[in-house]
Amino acid sequence: MTGPRRAAILGPALVAIVVAGLAVRLWGPARTARLLACRPRRADAAVHPETVGWAVRTADRVVPRTACLERALAARALCRRYGYAASVDVGCVREGEHLRAHSWAVCGEYTVVGGDVTAFDRLGRIADP
Repeated sequence: MTGPRRAAILGPALVAIVVAGLAVRLWGPARTARLLACRPRRADAAVHPETVGWAVRTADRVVPRTACLERALAARALCRRYGYAASVDVGCVREGEHLRAHSWAVCGEYTVVGGDVTAFDRLGRIADP
């Protein structure tokens, strides 16, 4: 996917990140996940989960102080919008005496956003009912 069609997903990605950020702060992650769980559509062959990840990472540069949970929730919502089942995984890794938490979006075996998560132990998953 290139050109204007790829750029067209940036608007929805920006909206999803802003809504996820506000909703997490106002209502918490569980209610936000339900809020952003739009009805899945039929898969759009032109919009792959890889394109969703690109759009969320690109839109994230515009929105200040976005957390990994907000990016993951936005990516999950966009994947569902374009017809793909996705979930948000939450995990942690020990760094010395501290734990570091992280969230990432997964579509099948593909990590949509969240980077390399191989070091993290998955603690939970926000998935479709």
